[in-house]
Amino acid sequence: MQLSLFESVVLNSIERNGSTRAAYSDVAALMGLGESEFRAEKVDLGKWGLRSKWEHRVRSIQSRLRSRGLIERGNRTGEWVVTQKGRSDKSLSQHAGGEMKVGFVTKKGMAFFGPGEGLADLFPEECSLVFCSPPYFTARPYGHGGGTIAAAEQEYVDQIVRMVSHWVGLLAPGGSLVLNLGAHTIAGSHGEQSMSTEMIMLRLRQDLGLRLVQRSVWRNPARPPTGAFTTGVKGAPKCRLKNQVEDVLWFSLDVEKTNQKVRTSRVLVPYSSVYKSEIERKQKRKSSGQAVFDTRTPSGQSKAASTYAEDLGGSIPPNYFEITHESAYSDYSKKVKAAGLPRHPAMCPKELVDFWIRLCTEEGDLVADPCFGSGVTGASAEALNRYWVGADITLEYLQGASLRFH
Repeated sequence: MQLSLFESVVLNSIERNGSTRAAYSDVAALMGLGESEFRAEKVDLGKWGLRSKWEHRVRSIQSRLRSRGLIERGNRTGEWVVTQKGRSDKSLSQHAGGEMKVGFVTKKGMAFFGPGEGLADLFPEECSLVFCSPPYFTARPYGHGGGTIAAAEQEYVDQIVRMVSHWVGLLAPGGSLVLNLGAHTIAGSHGEQSMSTEMIMLRLRQDLGLRLVQRSVWRNPARPPTGAFTTGVKGAPKCRLKNQVEDVLWFSLDVEKTNQKVRTSRVLVPYSSVYKSEIERKQKRKSSGQAVFDTRTPSGQSKAASTYAEDLGGSIPPNYFEITHESAYSDYSKKVKAAGLPRHPAMCPKELVDFWIRLCTEEGDLVADPCFGSGVTGASAEALNRYWVGADITLEYLQGASLRFH
């Protein structure tokens, strides 16, 4: 059963709280309205007089849910309960096609219920950064029944390239496209590693004109060993290393313009203790009137006296990130659990998203995430004083994402 946006909110609220009245605050929160604003707009109901427009909408949804056998009256006055049919039918609601619907709005962003490809029609060439972690290459249902991803390697590559072909329409001049892609073993093989990432990279250049600015690696040290040839399940030999890394690929349609937009000064990291000592030694020599000469490392690399050991506020970060995934005890995880919503199964860590937003954008720029998921990109952008837009085809994930902003 395909529930509408508001129907799903009201049904979830009734299941948690046992009344329609509790759904008023949930719908208001989804719309970004305060209690007084929610009740302010009126509608003329004839002999019943003026009534709150949105409260009337919630009661109408309650009637529809009842007529479809999804809720019924409880034992106490004013009590409503979700029926067995309502509980069994309440699987994840997928976008059924058609127009994009507004999921929720914040002070600096908008999340849409629908495929991310539709964002380019709404925000053409307006985004300084498109950051996205598309679905991984796996034959299993994605997350909590949220659809099946392509099982064949070439089918997956074609699917990602098709999606990206729409996402590039979001890029402003000098804008960056950053994709987080996982590495996977080909199903049914003897542990053969898929080359889908490399195939996607070539297709993006050949078909869409995207240029690879830089390739980075994200390591999740908390990721457990997976795969038959790593764990030895089903009698397979233990002959593969534990995979904890994923690619983070940075693309641009115009590298020269992107170079003018990006600033590593926004993402500097603390100096190492060794380099701090070099800075101190150089400063002491200068203050005592001694000359500072060019030197070379044992490998022959030059250490120019004019630049080496100068305090520039921090070190240029490497293209390697070691960050654990978001905990099951995080604020977001606790909120979705309390709300009776599914926790998104594949979340980029906030620290990773923060880095790319700060590197590729300035305050006031627009950031997009066409696979919005749990809303990490939007929350990071808003905290860093950027505007954002996102889209997801799973209604319950959008509802959970909205909780990051309350």
